[in-house]
Amino acid sequence: MSNCNTVSLNSMIADYVQHGIETKSLYLFQQMLETNVVPTNITFISVLSACAHTEKVEESQGYFNIMKEKFGIEPDAEHYSCMIDLLGRAGKLSEAERLIETMPFSPGSISWAALLIACRTQGNMEPAVKYGNHFLQLEPPNAAPYVMLANIYASAGKWEEVATIQKLMLDRGVKKKPGRSWIKVNKRIHVFVVEDSSHPMIKEIHEYFEEISCKMKLAGYVPDVRWALVKNDETVQGEKEIR
Repeated sequence: MSNCNTVSLNSMIADYVQHGIETKSLYLFQQMLETNVVPTNITFISVLSACAHTEKVEESQGYFNIMKEKFGIEPDAEHYSCMIDLLGRAGKLSEAERLIETMPFSPGSISWAALLIACRTQGNMEPAVKYGNHFLQLEPPNAAPYVMLANIYASAGKWEEVATIQKLMLDRGVKKKPGRSWIKVNKRIHVFVVEDSSHPMIKEIHEYFEEISCKMKLAGYVPDVRWALVKNDETVQGEKEIR
């Protein structure tokens, strides 16, 4: 293009973020500002998301401030969610809470979920309970806060609390949809679910998986079982209901 405009730059900035090339998205944003192409609220969602994935806290706060001060764009729920996600990833939970308190509207479940995920990643249990309860109040039928809280309790060895969460799910009739993975080969999508043996090549798949597993272990791979609900190498009763 002889002249890039807001639409084309927004598209490229968002695409770079989507494909994990955040540095290029931020570079394009700087070019956008230098060439006086006016950013929009969509631009800042992508830019703040890029900052969140690269933990650029100071830069994101600067971008968040110039939205309104320089371009007259009022931050909406998505902009705040990006900032909360960023602060959570950076371990700045108290700052994220203060930001929630200054929001001009009530925080949605996405904000509390972002902080809950941060607590899980950092193994910070105390605030996780508070964030999880906020999440539960907003979306009681959603299995996500129950599962995340149970995993956090399990990682801390608090098995009675795990059982309490599981019972709460059963009492409320909340069920988690099974996790899936899929791959597209020769224009056909192959879907896999835990304990599902319906695939016509399941035997060959398991044989190849065993071969790959052996190579991974020889290369030094150690599985991360922090979030597996296990106790003394035994599955906690009810695990299958929530995983």
